[in-house]
Amino acid sequence: QTSTMTTTTTTTSPPPTASPSPPSASDDNNNLLHTIHLLLGSKLRVTMTDGRIARGNFVCLDRLGNIILDNVVEYRKVAHGIPPPPPTGGADEDDDDDDSTNDD
Repeated sequence: QTSTMTTTTTTTSPPPTASPSPPSASDDNNNLLHTIHLLLGSKLRVTMTDGRIARGNFVCLDRLGNIILDNVVEYRKVAHGIPPPPPTGGADEDDDDDDSTNDD
């Protein structure tokens, strides 16, 4: 009598691992909001597009994304070597150039 032996080898591959999903926009917004909450009440220095610098306490952001600061001090760079503009005529300044004459 002849016997036949059969061996079957099965290999199991590990189950596919889920690749980490890229951060969603929701996750980015949550991280941004968390960072903003951490900054509330802290002293910020903000440089505006026209070059002015404002330093103050961070209070909030409005719906348009404007930064709201409290107790603000504003700085700006002044060009050296350029004379200041002449004062504008005010009520408390002597105005010698008027057309009225006072003949006594």
